[in-house]
Amino acid sequence: MESNLTVKAPTIHRARLAWSLYINYFIHGFGLIILAQNMTSLGAAWNSPLKIVSFVISGIGIGRLLSYLITGFLADLFSRKAFVLLGMSAYLAFAIGIPFSHNI
Repeated sequence: MESNLTVKAPTIHRARLAWSLYINYFIHGFGLIILAQNMTSLGAAWNSPLKIVSFVISGIGIGRLLSYLITGFLADLFSRKAFVLLGMSAYLAFAIGIPFSHNI
């Protein structure tokens, strides 16, 4: 009996982790779509051409790749679960806060 319980527990954790990561990428894409739809407004607010705004938006993706290196190293030192929860809570705050934002 115990062997069946120990086999099912990692499967549940893997499925929950997979769904959490998919939701994470969904919210990240959600934010990039919002920024891409408001490129002209951002360009007007920053007093810069659309080329510069698109560089900033692409910089978000590059910054995400670089942050994987840094946070991966820190997660190995401390706790992976804590860093995953920290990242998910930051995206949750973003997803909840964006509808209440009245300006760029």
